[in-house]
Amino acid sequence: MRLIELKLKNFRCYKELTSIRINDLTCILGKNDVGKSSILEALDGFFNDNVDKGDLNTDLPSGTIEITCVFDEVPKKLVLDSSVETSPIDENILNINGHLEIKKLFKIGNTISKSTVIVALHPTHEKLINILSLKNTPLKNLAEEVEANLEGVNRTKNPPLRRAIINAIESQKELIEIKVDGSLDTENNLKAIWSKLKTYLPIFSIFKVDKNIDDKDKDVQDPMKHAVKESLAVPRIVELLEEIEREVKEKSTEVAELTIEKLKEIDESLAEKLKSDFNKSP
Repeated sequence: MRLIELKLKNFRCYKELTSIRINDLTCILGKNDVGKSSILEALDGFFNDNVDKGDLNTDLPSGTIEITCVFDEVPKKLVLDSSVETSPIDENILNINGHLEIKKLFKIGNTISKSTVIVALHPTHEKLINILSLKNTPLKNLAEEVEANLEGVNRTKNPPLRRAIINAIESQKELIEIKVDGSLDTENNLKAIWSKLKTYLPIFSIFKVDKNIDDKDKDVQDPMKHAVKESLAVPRIVELLEEIEREVKEKSTEVAELTIEKLKEIDESLAEKLKSDFNKSP
């Protein structure tokens, strides 16, 4: 995906809503202290959640910083909350111009609370407005309730279920904000959707050179961290890492099983309490 627009509100000198268009080459010109660096640091806040209390506009004792990024070249097919591909158009997660618009909100008070919304042209029927938040079982129940046509539909997968439900209900579409991160119920399916959607976003790193720096400086280390992060997202490397994880699990489990068998010879009651599975991925 490609960043094409940045919107700022209450971020440093940008108190009123301000839109900045981004092209393949974008130059920012201006006098000192007019907000040039703030634009780049706002992007750092969006992509890396790097926002602190001092970033709130000085006219406001408290309030909410809004940093919105708009992307075009959204993949026609995405994998979101299921192993099957789906379309961002079918899922109604694009804005009125067919772009992906994501707004991050940082509420500044005694602490900083963060939330993320997608600004999307979405069906507003009462049974559809929260459809993305439903996991598989509630989706199947809703499909039966609205008498959706499920012939040939894989009911174990969410995207085809959602399409069948949306096709069964006539609804107007309006531009709404869909909260995908921040104080969501653990059963809210939007947490899974946002987790997947984040992987499609560009990687951003800000690098300052107007000061003396060395290899211990955060500004030097961050670009390499981002380079590693980007390389770890390469499909071939992901595949290799998954293969290593499987082999580590298999070999570790084998050693653990042999250890438990040996312990049984010493103290069977102790061995009964031990398990050879992983409580988290290695």
